[in-house]
Amino acid sequence: MEERTCREWLPAGHRARNPRRALRWTSARARRLADRIDPPPYAGWAAPGTVHPCTGGPPDAAGALRHRHLDTAAHHAALRTLADGGLHVLTVPDGDGLRYRISVRPLR
Repeated sequence: MEERTCREWLPAGHRARNPRRALRWTSARARRLADRIDPPPYAGWAAPGTVHPCTGGPPDAAGALRHRHLDTAAHHAALRTLADGGLHVLTVPDGDGLRYRISVRPLR
């Protein structure tokens, strides 16, 4: 693949009744995506004892996606953006230019 090639996939969509429910869906999708790109050690995808938690080092994309819901300031900012009719985008980088992006916007 040549350098600077961009691709985007839309794996899911959802219509929510209000901004709060939209962000709840976004959080659930973020956790689901995190488990797909980096399954937790207790998941049944590898033989027991072959996967161990990694400590230290920079935060990874899956970790950022799993812990996003803990950032209350970002949550309140996203609520304000959606209430004002704007687009909220959660972008998490994961090495070599790869980015995971979850976006929410009001439908009028």
